[in-house]
Order: sequence, then structure tokens, then C-alpha cells
Amino acid sequence: MQVSRSGALAICGLLIATLSSCGQLPDPNAPKEGKAAGKWGYINKEGKMIIMPQFDEAGEFGDQGAVVRQGKIRMRILADPPGKEGPAPKEDEMPEITPMPAFEAERVHGKFIIREEGEVIFEPDAKDEPEGLFGKNGLTCVHTKTGYVFLNKKGELAFATSFSQARPFSGGLAPVNLGKEWGYIDKTGRVIVQPLFMDAGCFHKGLAPVCVKTEAAK
Repeated sequence: MQVSRSGALAICGLLIATLSSCGQLPDPNAPKEGKAAGKWGYINKEGKMIIMPQFDEAGEFGDQGAVVRQGKIRMRILADPPGKEGPAPKEDEMPEITPMPAFEAERVHGKFIIREEGEVIFEPDAKDEPEGLFGKNGLTCVHTKTGYVFLNKKGELAFATSFSQARPFSGGLAPVNLGKEWGYIDKTGRVIVQPLFMDAGCFHKGLAPVCVKTEAAK
């Protein structure tokens, strides 16, 4: 069963019968028989599902909406009203979520320096900082020997917790992997949205794409 390209996508949309893998991966990586499958939907900052899980892939919202995929069909949906179908995506436009940062950091003399592709791009005592490295809340997500952490502009840990996977702050929250599943934290490291998701993107327009487990693939 496919959602009509011309009709509005229902907020409480019908789950597609044929399940594929969760994540931004093509069909060859779909789960084998008996493995957990997933579908993408969208939550608000309270963790409430606003657009029900129904997509094989789902991108983050921008000014023109978000690109999603159901089977071989790509479409664009809008954040306001949530789930309404928008203009058709461009030929090469695919669903995208923010990747995990490639910045590497290590502690030197009590504070962290940050490298990108081996080159030092930030030192705590430097007068300048790379454009876009730190978010509006003054924090950046980097990878260390212990996992992903969040640093402030002083080169210090914003909070002590490290994560196996994480993405940058956007809209006041950051998606992080807490054990085996993803949730969202605020700038103090407090969990705001409980870790219930197989994968999670960043918030834009008040909504974030998340992947939830569905029934086992048949």
C-alpha cells in the first residue's frame, strides 16, 4: 500500500506493509527475516509523535519542508501543517539527517583541543574560532577516546557524560545514543526525550525525524 502522491499525508498515517531497514541506507541493507525493522516519523520537543512512523527514510525539515521516501517514491512534506505534502523533490534530492561530527578532540594540559582531519582547528586560548564550530548555546559535539562529548568555548566539558553516538544541538536539544537507543538531551546533559528510538535526527521547525521499531520483517 502506498500513500498517494497527490493526497495530504495523514498525521496518523498508515504503516507501510513492506518493511525495510531503519536509517539512511538503501534496500540491499534491509533486515533479514526475523530481524527488527523500523520506520521513520517525526516528534516534537516533548517527545510526542506528530507524524506517525511510515517512511523508509526521512530527512530533517528546512525552509522548503523535509524529503521522505516510501519504497521507490520520494516526496516532500511540510512542518505546518505537519505532514501535508509539499512540492515534489528535485531529481537528486534525497532524505538527509545531520551526520555525526567528524571533529576529534583530546585533552591537553587540562583542556581540549579540536582537530579536523588531523589539523588543529581550535585551541582554548586562541582568539578566533572556526565559523559554525559552536552552536547557538556555545557547545560543540566532538569525538574523543571515550566517545562523543560536548565542549564549551573554553575547551572544557559541558557535562561529564559521554555517548557512543551523538549529533549537534539544534533547536535546544541534541540527539544522543544512550546505550542501545537514541534520545535527546538539553545543554546541561539532562535527558529531555527518553531513549526510545533506533535512530534520531536534529530538530528543525520544532520537529525531528526518528526511527522506531516495527514488527519483525516477514
